[in-house]
Amino acid sequence: MEVLNTRTYNTMGRCVFQVAKIPGSPIVCYTMDSTQDRVNQAVLQFTLGEEEVAETQLRAILQEQADCVEAWRALAEVCLSRGNLDDAEQACRQALQLSPEDLTITVSLARILVNKGDKDGAEEATSKARILGWKEELAQDG
Repeated sequence: MEVLNTRTYNTMGRCVFQVAKIPGSPIVCYTMDSTQDRVNQAVLQFTLGEEEVAETQLRAILQEQADCVEAWRALAEVCLSRGNLDDAEQACRQALQLSPEDLTITVSLARILVNKGDKDGAEEATSKARILGWKEELAQDG
């Protein structure tokens, strides 16, 4: 997908319009009203193989809202997929500062550290993930 134009309009509420061209199709316009909608759009781009577009979108979201855990989590996965392990680790750690009990982010950090060859760090993250998983299971059973 080739992005033709991205514009941001601030009126009564924040609206972001992204116009994209899909080869062989008419122009498609996406309207995203919330941060979560924008994160979801970036994740969709990633799923469609548009990793660079997804990373650019996620970084733009984080420039505006640095406390968006979902954007940090998604950015970590995009960076890991692109082989940028340092940025992936940094994004994971940023997400964990905002949400320290997040099992998904902790598992992602363990995977990133394994890829970086940091055995001790990976073991520590894996142990924490195991404990968080047990806590989730106990909460569901109780």
